[in-house]
Parts: sequence; C-alpha cells; structure tokens
Amino acid sequence: MTKDLVTIEPHTRVVEAMALMTETRTRRLPVIEGDKLVGLISIGDLTRWVGLPKDDLVRSLENYITGRGMTNPVVASSLERGLTN
Repeated sequence: MTKDLVTIEPHTRVVEAMALMTETRTRRLPVIEGDKLVGLISIGDLTRWVGLPKDDLVRSLENYITGRGMTNPVVASSLERGLTN
C-alpha cells in the first residue's frame, strides 16, 4: 500500500488523468472534492470514455457510406474535456 495517495478532482481533464496514471504507474485514481471522496476512476473507464465518441463517428460514417444517410449526428471528442463534461 502506498503512503502518498495520488488523487484527482472532478474537473481534472481526461488527458491529465491519463498522464498521471502513466507517470505514477497506477490503474485507479480516487476523485476527491474538498476533503470528500466522490468517486474512483480506472484506466478502463478513461479508455472507454475516450473511445465512445469515436464509435458514434464510425457508425455515422458507415451509415453514410452504405446509403442509410446520417441518422446520427457526428460527434467529436477531445482529451481536453473534463471528466464531468
């Protein structure tokens, strides 16, 4: 068990959380607001979150290419968005 707990806040950007996990070689980060634990985020949570908008984009492009039209709006994502966005 570690003595120096590495934490993030709810407004921490995804790219910052991923970098922190890489730097500290951790798989999970407690999310702290003030002095209260409000969540726990894992590397799996972050990679799924980053991939979700890309899935929508791929589905929209497949629909367009196959002639089904743009049934879903194209959604773009950025690693610069915060965890609460």
